[in-house]
Amino acid sequence: MVLEDLEILSKKEYAEKETLIATVVRFVHNFKEEISPDVYNRWDKFQKTLTGSNYHDLLVKYIAMDLIIDKLDEAGNIVDKVEKKIQELADYGLSNQAELKAELWWIRLFRVENGSK
Repeated sequence: MVLEDLEILSKKEYAEKETLIATVVRFVHNFKEEISPDVYNRWDKFQKTLTGSNYHDLLVKYIAMDLIIDKLDEAGNIVDKVEKKIQELADYGLSNQAELKAELWWIRLFRVENGSK
C-alpha cells in the first residue's frame, strides 16, 4: 500500500523527487533483511526507477543529494563511494561536453546555495 502511494506520488509534478529518493533508499537499506524477497525486489525496482541512470539523474544523486547510504558498504562500514562516483561523472562530462554544459546551470546554482562538494 505505501509503495503504491509513493509510486503514484512520484508521478505528480509537485512531488519532491529528492525527498522521495531519500525515503525509498533509506527504506530499502534499513528493511532489506526484514521484508520478503518479493517485496524487497519491488521496492528496489522502484528505487532504481526513481534514481534513474542517465547522466543528469546520476549528477542529481551524487552532487545535489547527500545520502548516507552512498557512504556505506553492504556491511555498514564507512567507504568513500561518492567521491569516486563524482570523479567518474566529471570524467564523463569532460568526454561529453555537450551533456555537461546542459547541466552546468543547476550545478553552479547548487554550489552557490549549498556549498561545494
